[in-house]
This record gives sequence, structure tokens and C-alpha cells, in this order.
Amino acid sequence: MTSGDRFSTLPRNLIEDIVSLLPLHDAARTSILSKYWRYIWVMRPNLLFDKLFCNKLQTSFKETIDEILLQHVGHISTFSLHLSGVDLFSYADIDRWMRYVTKNGVKNLILDLSNNTTYKLPSHIFNSTILTYLEIHNCLFKPPNSFLGFPNLIDLRMFDITFVPTQEFCVIKLPRLVRLALIYCKGTQYLDIVVSSMLEYLAIRESHCNLNLNQFINCKKLTQLELVVDSPIPADERSTYQKLIFSQPTLKELSFCSFVLELLMSAVTVTKGLPFTLNSLLSGCDRANAIMKSLDRPTCLDRPLDKLTHIIMYNFGGSQVELFFVRLLLAHSPSLVKLIISQWEPLVESEKINITTELMCFPHASPEAHLLYVTDLNKSVY
Repeated sequence: MTSGDRFSTLPRNLIEDIVSLLPLHDAARTSILSKYWRYIWVMRPNLLFDKLFCNKLQTSFKETIDEILLQHVGHISTFSLHLSGVDLFSYADIDRWMRYVTKNGVKNLILDLSNNTTYKLPSHIFNSTILTYLEIHNCLFKPPNSFLGFPNLIDLRMFDITFVPTQEFCVIKLPRLVRLALIYCKGTQYLDIVVSSMLEYLAIRESHCNLNLNQFINCKKLTQLELVVDSPIPADERSTYQKLIFSQPTLKELSFCSFVLELLMSAVTVTKGLPFTLNSLLSGCDRANAIMKSLDRPTCLDRPLDKLTHIIMYNFGGSQVELFFVRLLLAHSPSLVKLIISQWEPLVESEKINITTELMCFPHASPEAHLLYVTDLNKSVY
């Protein structure tokens, strides 16, 4: 240790915290500073192999990860692996890494295998009882018959997951779950989710209305709800959607598609107001002319959305339905700060100017409201 090495005089726990915040390759480089620093980085509890890390290594990323895990000392609280840009020939290495991190106490696990063939989650993950955060992409979810759920999981995010029933249904018990996202998953009709009343965030995006939403009707603490489907909602499912949306007294942020918009607007005209106070509203509108009548009724939204500050419209195409809806929101949102529009497809400049001009001519309840056009937000979740 040299006299000019001020960092080495810091408390050991503070140095470990600093090293844990560095990118993994930078943390490893601290080992050459001195004997004192040689083994500090190998004890960091968070191992984050991000997309940039794996893409840089390409052919040697497996050997590099093996070497890092071989040198690691102590428990692993967070393990994040992003292989979306890497071509894999075998998943045996990932199985081995999953076995290692689950045996070493991993609580936060992120596994992104987008753009690869579907990866079957190993039994080591299902046997973990201490996971608190789980995010998985492009995986096959087929738990063993002995699977009892994740007793301590607080945050679960699933993207492009294929659910396979072990017998008749794939049952996941999540007694402590607070946040849940199911994004374009397959086989959700076989999914039986048992959640507690503590659930606060629920995001569901599906190509078809397969998931049984009755599983969430009794969740009365939802503050954020996202419902996006790419096809019309069947008649026998509509009442379930309405119950889920309008039985949430604490709901503050609502994101939805045009097919849910019809249900929302028709329900608003019946209830004469929302049963919750919104401060954020996100919409995925398209050319659904069937809702024009509901939007144009004078009783639609007969009270202001006092806490609504931001509006994001997904897949905006500039139809009359969408413009009517925007006019309605602008007229009833006195606290609005920003209206963000994500286009359905690129608009020519003249169309954009015409739409912008029409929007700016609508009555604004808020003098601070600003309009912003952006590129596709369709993949945005949180």
C-alpha cells in the first residue's frame, strides 16, 4: 500500500461496496492494484453479465464466466445474464451456472435468452425458496410435480415464456408477490397463479385473451395495471376485464389497448366516473370506431382527473377515435404536464403537422400541458 493510495485506507466494507458498483470487467481490473486489492472483487455479491459484456467476448464468454465463478468467494445475491446477442449451441453451461448460483444463495436472478431457441428452466430454479426477484426471457416454464411455488418472491417478470402444465395446470404460488409482469407468454390458459392481496403492479400483454383474469379480482391494492391484447376481447371475457379494472380503489396508473378502451369507456358512462384517482394513463389505441359513441357522450368522464400528469398513447395512428379520446383527456386533466404519442407507423411530415395542429386546438384544462411525438414505445413495460 503506497502513501498515495487513499482508497486503501477506507473501511473494508466501504471498498467492497464501491467495487460492487463497478462494471464487472472494471471490478476485476482492481485486482492488479496491489495485494490488498487482489481478492476484493471476487467477493462482490452481484454478478452482472450484461449484453455488452457477453457480446464483446462472443466466443470466449463461457470460459470467462466459468473463470469468474471459479474464483468467486462468498454468497451471490444477484446474478444477471444477458445472452440475447450471443448464438448458443448448448444450454449445458447455463444449467451449470444456475446450479451454482442457486446453491450460493442467489435472491435476484435475471436470465435473458432472447433471439435464441427456447431454454428449459432447470429444476435448480424451481427448488430455490429464497428468490425475491426473478426475470426470465424466452424460457420454457415446466416445473417438477413437487413444485410449491416461490414463497419469498416479491417481483416476477416473464417475457416470451412458454408454460407447460405438469398435470392439468401450471400452478405458481406467490404468497408475497408485489409486482407481476406477463409479457407475450404462451400457454397462459394453463397457468394458475395464486397471489396474495399485496399485489401492487400487474402488467399483462397477450396476443389473445388466454389468461384467466379472475385470479386477480381479489387483489385490492393494485396501484398500476397494464392490460394489452392484440385481438378483440370475447364477449364472455368482457365482464372479467371490467371487474378487474373497476374494482381497484387504489389504482393510480392504467395502461390499456383499444379493445380494453371500449370496455373502459362503456363502463365509465354507466358508473359516471372512475372508482379511482389516476395520475398516469397509458393507452394503446387503434381504429376502433365502435367506441366513438361512448366517447362523444356528454356523461363520459363527468369529473376531472385531478392527479393525471402524464399520458402515453401507444400505437397512435391519428384516427378520429384516438383524437376524440385525446380531446376528452385534455379537457378533463387540469394537472397534465406531458402528452406523449408513440406512432403506430411512421407518418409523413404533413400528416404529423395536421394531427399536431388539431391536437393543439383542443381545449386544454392544463396550461402546462406539452405534446411530444416519439418513436415506437410498444416494447416499453415499466
